[in-house]
Amino acid sequence: MWYVLLTVILWGIPPVFDRYAAFNNDAAVGVLVRAIAVTIASAFVVTASGKWEMFSQTSQKSVACLAFSGIMAGCAGVFTYLKAMKEVGDAGKVAVLTSVYPLVALVITVIVLKEKLTGPKLFGSILTIAGIVFLNKEATSISEMIGTLITIAGLAILFGNC
Repeated sequence: MWYVLLTVILWGIPPVFDRYAAFNNDAAVGVLVRAIAVTIASAFVVTASGKWEMFSQTSQKSVACLAFSGIMAGCAGVFTYLKAMKEVGDAGKVAVLTSVYPLVALVITVIVLKEKLTGPKLFGSILTIAGIVFLNKEATSISEMIGTLITIAGLAILFGNC
């Protein structure tokens, strides 16, 4: 669970910087800057961990899957995320709403991978959707707080039982 907490923290910090960058730059340029930074950081991690030889041992199918997911999440997803930051202007709201992607993943894994839709997954999905509804109601600090809490609760159930 340590890595889960660390991931939450690492993913929770960038929206602050992304909102600033989205208002002051073009989203396409933002995607490229991120990709360059990630490439440099990734090369450092692989070098520091001495894993370069494992790169050549990666199957073509794994490379294709990782490349596709990188294009979807790291390019197209980041592009639309930065556009949303600029359009919506509320980094907290965008961060919470875009973090409901497990709902999409859940539906796809049930259909494509034939994974089971369990009671806790369904309950977590319902709570997440309820949170989205609250967040998109007329903006009041109470409705946004309730929406955020419900969405987080739903995601916690989803992540805890997937």
